[in-house]
Amino acid sequence: MQKAKEEVLKWTREISEYRTPSWESLPQIPLYLDQVVSFLETQLKDLLQDENEKTITPSMINNYVKKKVIPPPIKKKYDVHHLARLLAIHTSKQILPISQISKFLNQFLVEEKTQEVLEEYRQKQDQALHTVAQRLGAELESCPPQELEEMLRGLVLEFVLQANSMRMAAECIIDALPEQSRHKEKKS
Repeated sequence: MQKAKEEVLKWTREISEYRTPSWESLPQIPLYLDQVVSFLETQLKDLLQDENEKTITPSMINNYVKKKVIPPPIKKKYDVHHLARLLAIHTSKQILPISQISKFLNQFLVEEKTQEVLEEYRQKQDQALHTVAQRLGAELESCPPQELEEMLRGLVLEFVLQANSMRMAAECIIDALPEQSRHKEKKS
């Protein structure tokens, strides 16, 4: 059980140091698909539990274009607005179906507000990660060794149930939003 505690504490330290990419840290020049994949893999690798897991692949991005979750590339290049959407998709796809993500992004991530929305996303993402890491670290540090296994089991159950409840609430809110697409597609 001590090994589990050390691994979880290591994760809490790493995730406490993680910072979601800001608008300023995104490449401001258009990128080809392989460059987008490479950039996002580098930026998001700290959020993966399994080091062999792929953050994003070219086929994922192509599917997002086909499903109109992101606009098509312009002359085979993706700009900063594409990158912002892909960051939001990466986090959201762990929780929501792609149809819900698409509806949500088309409601709130209109191009003229992308920078503002990405900043809010970044702040909320970092706050959520740091809050969980801080709570988990504090619980682990204060837990007597003989109660560690029970405490960890309880936290897993609590976190899973909270995540599911929040997913259900997010889907309800997205479904309640008026159906509209304010996403402006760029002309090639």
